[in-house]
Amino acid sequence: MSNFLKHLSNKIEQSIVVEDPWKYIVIEDFLPTDVYYSFLKQHESLDWDDFFDEESSWYTIKHTNYEMDILKSNEFTQLLFEKFNFDPINYITKQSFKYDNRKNTLQIPHRDKGEFIMTLQVFLQPQCYADGGTIIMRDNKTDVVELPLVTNSCTIFLTNEKSWHRVEQRNYERKSFLQRWIQA
Repeated sequence: MSNFLKHLSNKIEQSIVVEDPWKYIVIEDFLPTDVYYSFLKQHESLDWDDFFDEESSWYTIKHTNYEMDILKSNEFTQLLFEKFNFDPINYITKQSFKYDNRKNTLQIPHRDKGEFIMTLQVFLQPQCYADGGTIIMRDNKTDVVELPLVTNSCTIFLTNEKSWHRVEQRNYERKSFLQRWIQA
């Protein structure tokens, strides 16, 4: 097992699955510092004007590095499936960088698209943003849980018909790495 996979395994093992309003995990200091800065550098190297969308700007990662390959690996996925007590299935993964600023409008309650079974998001905004905003998780119509968007924190959640959420930005830029698992 690689050092990076051991690091991730320890983070997953130490995490707690919260059941309400649906299953999720929050992990602080998710990536080792050098890997975090590598992801941030890749994110910042993109010309986001080329990928602008009114709701939210996305860049699908085409050329992965070693750490991204580990995150897509069966070994890492099995750690998550076991943590969530989720039966193994055939899946594919999709990795993206995401960038939001004041021009983007995806602040309304939404669910991630139905084909996704699990979402992992690492927040890459630098530490200088003292208040990066929050993810607000909802039940049918009520805000239930508010998760701060903290530098190098990671949220992992199962997506289903109940996984409504919205993002409350606080007048800043939001930079993220996302990985989604899609049932094959």
